[in-house]
Amino acid sequence: MAISTEPVQRFTRNLLPLLSVAVFLIVWQLVAVAAVWNETFVPHPITVWRAAIDISTTHDGVRGYQGYLLWEHLYMTLRRVLAGVVVGVAIGVALGVAMGTIGWLRSILEPWLTFLRTLPPLAYFFLLVIWLGIDEAPKVTLLALAALPAAAIATTTAVAAAPIGLVEAARALGASRTQVIRDVVFPAALPETFTGVRLAVGMAYSS
Repeated sequence: MAISTEPVQRFTRNLLPLLSVAVFLIVWQLVAVAAVWNETFVPHPITVWRAAIDISTTHDGVRGYQGYLLWEHLYMTLRRVLAGVVVGVAIGVALGVAMGTIGWLRSILEPWLTFLRTLPPLAYFFLLVIWLGIDEAPKVTLLALAALPAAAIATTTAVAAAPIGLVEAARALGASRTQVIRDVVFPAALPETFTGVRLAVGMAYSS
């Protein structure tokens, strides 16, 4: 009777990440104790932990960091990222489908999307502040613009690469252009589109 090695493999998979974190913390502590670098640059782990506790609680009349707790800062950041990603991905996927099916539209928009994709998003943040003010609008717009090119270009490539045989077969059976896009092209493009969405989320979060 063969002995199953799955529990051992599962245990190893779960243990190794924890072990790597433990080794990292030990090395960090050793480097901090050795004072190889100034403590300003390499503080002790316990110092970082205490700072995290300080900005997560109210103490000595001070509430977190700049009047907000850590989870409130995190909530605002994630809310902006979510809003920017939803707007950017929705517009990007719609543009990608249109560009992938309409040749002249792709010729017009693709150079601009490629140009926008190569620009660091923070480079035009000041313009967004001038145009939209200093509230939430420029921040969400920045994240949407960071997410849009990746989603649009990936969707365009995926739609353009849809199997010609399936498209022609659908047309031969009497499917309209809309039906071909909805039932053949878009499902075939979904895997690469999701890859573009994942890249878009990373671009927005890093911005």
